[in-house]
Amino acid sequence: MRRNLRALSMAGVSSVAFAVLAIAAPQSSGYHLVKKVTLGGEGGWDYLNVDTDTHRVFISHGTHMVVVDPDGNVVGDIPNLNGAHGAALVSEFSRGYITNGRSNSVTIFDLKSLQTIKELPREVEVVEIFNKLAGADPLPPR
Repeated sequence: MRRNLRALSMAGVSSVAFAVLAIAAPQSSGYHLVKKVTLGGEGGWDYLNVDTDTHRVFISHGTHMVVVDPDGNVVGDIPNLNGAHGAALVSEFSRGYITNGRSNSVTIFDLKSLQTIKELPREVEVVEIFNKLAGADPLPPR
């Protein structure tokens, strides 16, 4: 009798423990790896941003901004940056704005050609620049 009670108790504890683990186990997010792309190069990586119109991904890489298409092919590069943090993309003005931490500046570029238009000294914090751009209020021309 004692043996049966012990076995029943063990089974009950095991069932509860299994149920708790099953509930606590992470649920599938539905996301899965489709393709892995190696970009390589020296130095660190910072922020990335997606142009929702062209589906290109802008990835900051220290001294330049790498631009990748949806298939993972490098389709452009914006060079001569100095500590690039990330890019704010404003498609309605066809402009992108890259913050450069080391030179305390902002590089303005054309979203279609990826050509640099101008580099301006940064007079506000990076967060303020991104907040302004999120509201579609481009930096005024100088």
